Amino acid sequence: MLDGTRKFNLKEESDKEMKRVLQTVYDALKEKGYNPINQIVGYLLSEDPTYITNYNNARSLIRKIDRDELMQELRNQGLSDTTQIEYAVLETNGQLNVILQKSEQPVTPSQLGIPAGSDGYAHIIINEGRILDNNLRMLGRDRSWLDKEIKRQGAASAEDVYLLTLTETGKIFCQRKEQVK
Repeated sequence: MLDGTRKFNLKEESDKEMKRVLQTVYDALKEKGYNPINQIVGYLLSEDPTYITNYNNARSLIRKIDRDELMQELRNQGLSDTTQIEYAVLETNGQLNVILQKSEQPVTPSQLGIPAGSDGYAHIIINEGRILDNNLRMLGRDRSWLDKEIKRQGAASAEDVYLLTLTETGKIFCQRKEQVK
């Protein structure tokens, strides 16, 4: 008889299995001299398993993966059209990183001839209601300034603030604590 409650995370196990299978298929394709990303994307687009080699049982393994789950992983990366992909890297931790075609990559300010400003590093001023005085002083602010800012952000005191950050340029982010009902 089991004592206590047992929790199983089937989604997490499914993700681990998908990553393991993808890594095995990727390795098999690479060992046989194929471009693994082109072959896997070809399989995804066409559902034709001949894109995947039989070497190391890769073709059988790839059929175990739900194509919809794999496409969901790409959508999680903001991709709905696989033709936008230049290549992808399956990292050693199982994370799939996708590099877009040049024509699909976002435009940068330098490409538009616009100066790209930086707000600088966001220093934590309040963390879970606790004021970090050293960071406050380092940015040339004092408790009087902070009290006014807390009120401006709609909180009564620092204890009501979960996180408040301040950059060198004065940009503020404030997340108040959730009110217990």
